[in-house]
Amino acid sequence: DYCFEALQVARENAEISQSKVNHVLADMTMRLPFASDSADAVFSLGTSFGLDSADERNASVFRFSFEVLRPNGIFVLDYVNSTPFRYPYQQYRECKLANGSLRMEEFRFYPETSSSVTKIILKRVHGEQSIFYHYVKHYSISQIVQMMEKSGLGVIKVFGNFKGERFDPQKS
Repeated sequence: DYCFEALQVARENAEISQSKVNHVLADMTMRLPFASDSADAVFSLGTSFGLDSADERNASVFRFSFEVLRPNGIFVLDYVNSTPFRYPYQQYRECKLANGSLRMEEFRFYPETSSSVTKIILKRVHGEQSIFYHYVKHYSISQIVQMMEKSGLGVIKVFGNFKGERFDPQKS
């Protein structure tokens, strides 16, 4: 992850669930902290793509991922389809985390810049509170495929949701 606070929560949750996961603080728009041809897979999950307002920096996620992948390695991108958002959009949600913390999110989509900002408030059990903002520039599926192919990556399949259903630009 690129956000220290989010990484801390991930580490706490991994400890609670006794998961053996190596968490790395890194910005995927910069060279990844791994040697070339060293990874069997690279995952860009939870809107970790589109974090910059500059298209070139966002496209660098694909270039740097391709660089660290071994031949026949797999790149997985989890990305929000913003096609259904054609107007200013706002959403609010709360959820209780495994460690007892409360996470509140306010999401706003701005169609004129094809971007969104999510304000995240994390209230920990011990009374501490963290607030951070998550900016994402949104791209169409054709724009993403074009950036991936230019970086040397190919597309095997595009899914519409976590159930593996067919991608529908209006509903997925």
